[in-house]
Amino acid sequence: MYTPPYSKEEIKKNYPKIADKLLKDPAHLWRAETGIELIHKEPGIKEQIRIWENWNKMTKAQKEKSDQKSLELFKMTNIEHHKKILEKHSSKVIFFDLYQTLLDVKLSTSNPGHEIRGWDAFAKELSKYNKKISGLEFQKLYVKRRDGFYSNNSKEIFHHNLFKITSNVLKEDLRLKLSKEEIIELIYVYREASRGHLRLYSGVFNTLSHLSKEYILSTASHTQGSFTQPELYKLDIEKFFSYFIYSSDIGYRKESVKFYEQALEIVGKEATDCMMIGDNYDADVLAPQQLNIRSIWIKNHITSNQHLIKKDPPNTLNLENFEKLPELIKNEFEKPNKSL
Repeated sequence: MYTPPYSKEEIKKNYPKIADKLLKDPAHLWRAETGIELIHKEPGIKEQIRIWENWNKMTKAQKEKSDQKSLELFKMTNIEHHKKILEKHSSKVIFFDLYQTLLDVKLSTSNPGHEIRGWDAFAKELSKYNKKISGLEFQKLYVKRRDGFYSNNSKEIFHHNLFKITSNVLKEDLRLKLSKEEIIELIYVYREASRGHLRLYSGVFNTLSHLSKEYILSTASHTQGSFTQPELYKLDIEKFFSYFIYSSDIGYRKESVKFYEQALEIVGKEATDCMMIGDNYDADVLAPQQLNIRSIWIKNHITSNQHLIKKDPPNTLNLENFEKLPELIKNEFEKPNKSL
């Protein structure tokens, strides 16, 4: 959904110290007066990409007006301006796995009882919509639809979408029409009740902060975006990422090369300009390497024994040394890509 730029009143309220300066700038003033996005240079790459994605959500008529103004102010269209601005930013993208790489999480898979606990909490919340159903009953409806998805799609390649299936259960089985925001809130109730602890590994926050100033950061995680996005926000690291790529949204498991093909398309980069960071040797190292994407294996003692590796490869970083990641990334990018 398109989000109009701040109005003059909103700029004065949210940026009191620099409001006068912003409103003297022709680009910011025009955006504030018209409510139409206009590509202009931002201090950081994350905000630059945000306004570009926002511009793309406008109507055709809005884009035409914006292009007219862009030609007047910058002598180029918004698309041309965006490309020119990005050329001055880093052209390198770092993909990050999340769980057990950046986030220490205790999942329900280690305690099956947590799963039904999550659905019980979910079902309890439905009472405010005058719907009475047990967690077990809802879970059965959900599993039936999820299994229906996999009856036509291989579990080895594809990944279901929790939000879509939950929405279908609510709408078609329970005849309950809820907004996207309401459904995501319900899913997060389920998530919090079904998992154990969730926290950042040591050094993650500062390392991401450092890297976000030099590279374009993107998540690339085998997860459900409907509950992962709120978790990134709560842990205050959402702000470091420019792109959010989840297997549930793409529809492919990370072990599939198609996952990474889609990831490259989303960020608009060549494989040689990207690097994958993660703890799953098969999904985070071997799979992206099939497309010539560089990788760094984060060796987490909790998950490393799942992979039969006789000797750690040179692109290995022990989790406890996470703050050394920027140096390793720099060194890996400077090396010739051996897979080419």
